[in-house]
Amino acid sequence: MNKKILYAIIILTLIISLFGIRGRFMVEQSNKNVELAFDYNSLSDMREEYNNQALTLDDLKEYGVNSIAISPLNIKNLIREGKVVKLEKSEITKRILLSDNEEAFWQEFPEHEKSAFLIFQEQNNFYNNLKAYQKELDLEFKEVNGKNIVFFPYWKEDFLKIDVGFEKGLIEEINDKGFNVVFRFENNDINDLNYKLLEGINEETTVVFSGQEILGFPDNIEKTTELIQEKNNTFGFIEAIIAVQKGEDKLAANLDYDIVRVHSITQDEMNIYSQTKIVNRYMRAIRERNIRFLYLRPIIKENKDFAAAKSINKEYIQSLNNELVSAGYNIKRAEPFKQFSNNSIFLIFSALGSLVGGILLLIELFKIREDLIKYILTVIGIIGIFMTYYILDITIFRAGLALGSSIVFPSLAIITQLLKRNSKKSILNYFKAALITIAGAGYVVTALADISYLTKINQFRGVKLAFLMPLLIVTFYYFMEYIVREKNTTIKQKFNEILEINLKVKHLVILAIVALAGIYYILRTGNFPILDIPAIEEKFRVLLEEILYVRPRFKEFLIGHPTFIVALYFFKNIKNNYSLFFLSLLAVIGQLNIINSFAHIHTPLLISLLRTVHGLWIGLLLGLAAVLVIRYLINLTQNQRVN
Repeated sequence: MNKKILYAIIILTLIISLFGIRGRFMVEQSNKNVELAFDYNSLSDMREEYNNQALTLDDLKEYGVNSIAISPLNIKNLIREGKVVKLEKSEITKRILLSDNEEAFWQEFPEHEKSAFLIFQEQNNFYNNLKAYQKELDLEFKEVNGKNIVFFPYWKEDFLKIDVGFEKGLIEEINDKGFNVVFRFENNDINDLNYKLLEGINEETTVVFSGQEILGFPDNIEKTTELIQEKNNTFGFIEAIIAVQKGEDKLAANLDYDIVRVHSITQDEMNIYSQTKIVNRYMRAIRERNIRFLYLRPIIKENKDFAAAKSINKEYIQSLNNELVSAGYNIKRAEPFKQFSNNSIFLIFSALGSLVGGILLLIELFKIREDLIKYILTVIGIIGIFMTYYILDITIFRAGLALGSSIVFPSLAIITQLLKRNSKKSILNYFKAALITIAGAGYVVTALADISYLTKINQFRGVKLAFLMPLLIVTFYYFMEYIVREKNTTIKQKFNEILEINLKVKHLVILAIVALAGIYYILRTGNFPILDIPAIEEKFRVLLEEILYVRPRFKEFLIGHPTFIVALYFFKNIKNNYSLFFLSLLAVIGQLNIINSFAHIHTPLLISLLRTVHGLWIGLLLGLAAVLVIRYLINLTQNQRVN
């Protein structure tokens, strides 16, 4: 079985597979609505800071905001806004001492040291909504002397946080000014009122839950699902990098991923960030992660007066609005991405292509020359593909296909284009390796072409394994090719020799450095890297985005790709020592990051492609520059020795 035939099969299956991602591409390109929703509650923080002054709805409308997010008022809000009066036993005692009025309303209720009253002027929606807590809190409702009383036999300060409903007048004002209303709910121990409020909100509005849990978590998410679907409302799914809400994945799946993903910046961050950084962060979320709902808050600066603060907020919101429009987006209510999932035929062809890549990798690793073995591997692989497709869950099949492709093709690229001893080395090998890896990326994209991945509810879970396995495979190939076969020995004999080596302190230092670098490398990979980005790197990222629109990955253009070029150029000089091995490990990192870019399915395809192209050409230039510097240093050293 000729290798050229196997590569031709990869090209053919890749072309067929790529037709399967057309649906995803069309879905991404058709959704251009971006919603700018301003958090109404945060305006109270502005009033506290600026002597009861804050942005108005008219201001926000002028700046370009198109939605207002509101939360239910709680008892504390009602008291602060003068919509209700609270009296506790100690306050009543003072009034009794100052008055002999025995007809006071509290005479109608039993006395208790821990009791309290809420006094309403009328039986409004807040008064009536409190009846949802009547049974659990043993509340008593009476009209006494023209006053509407809610009696709490045992008052707790936590009751100040009890939600009592939305302010109808505010909703009407928001609607009258042409805003969309975004409703927020928090999961409570008693959710009867929340469900009543959710049932009563407008049709075709967006719901964004607050707190650490989805309304109804853990046992009543189905009820939340039902109420959202009845009114054709949209679930605003907060990005995991902002906050992980328990139950959000289940609710999204219940709603068939008919959701909009939300990006927000916390109030503390808003207060310390510059306007430029805020706008860049929001634009990055739109451009690179397919976010379509931006949750806005005001910038509050302690050292500014209100006029200056108002100007700052106007600048950042209008700047964001202008950049979105310039980039081709519409400031309208966010819409969920349309449903799509590629056909089974594309998954099968992707699996066949990945299988052929795996066979090519095995041929290189074990120097398989017998056609019979190649045919047996092919038949076993095909049977395995169809068995796993029809036996396993489709999600598992997709994940397995993506993982296999992300391991096989970067390994194959480095082994065939860099480490292989009998092949000629030129700059062409650099581009061939990239094409091999991009072919694997094509299979990954096809495997994960489904709305659940585009919305990031499902994610490529094997990132760390995909980063680690090619390093091990390349290590194994180097060991077999340059240590075992080169020295005409056996694996057992070579292992025994290695175990007998007398290690020096310098060897231990080198091993420690390599181990630390490896640990750092693993901790910085994945969907949720454990280590934070250094400040200097963050500044460099922003600079690259300003110049190139999309930032290439550092591990590609600063490490992997330049190292590949250096290893190619000096291959003859380093092939007989361990320098080639260490350079090949660094080179594979560049290939792995190409795959990783495309494995982020929530990132638009064109962005991943542009990022890869930037990484390749910048990495090539840096690699060539590194070659010139190394050659100069070598010549300088040789001249000094001669002299």
